[in-house]
Amino acid sequence: MRFHQLEVGAQFEFQGERYTKTTKLVAVKQSDGAQKFMQRSATVQPLGIHQDSPADNKLQGNIDVESVTQAHEKFFQSCLAAIKNTSLSKAEQTALTKALKAAQAQFLNELNQD
Repeated sequence: MRFHQLEVGAQFEFQGERYTKTTKLVAVKQSDGAQKFMQRSATVQPLGIHQDSPADNKLQGNIDVESVTQAHEKFFQSCLAAIKNTSLSKAEQTALTKALKAAQAQFLNELNQD
């Protein structure tokens, strides 16, 4: 079987190592978690095991808006700090910060819609 024929989440063997397909072109080695770019045409041996990809995982139960808002705020602050620690010019940092704040406002607006 060729790599491109596997579904994301499928486990397979390639050159004596076991991997899990994580994207269309990337697999993760099970022994050490190293990512490997795979050629679509690579010959692989499926193991008949399928792990849910992150996109397949559905939230179980409800998450309250306040928890999501708090987690988002931590993420947002990390992004702002990362922008300040770049080699971008002040003008570029300002533009990027403005775009990030606009995205945050849109996210929070959509989160609070019923």
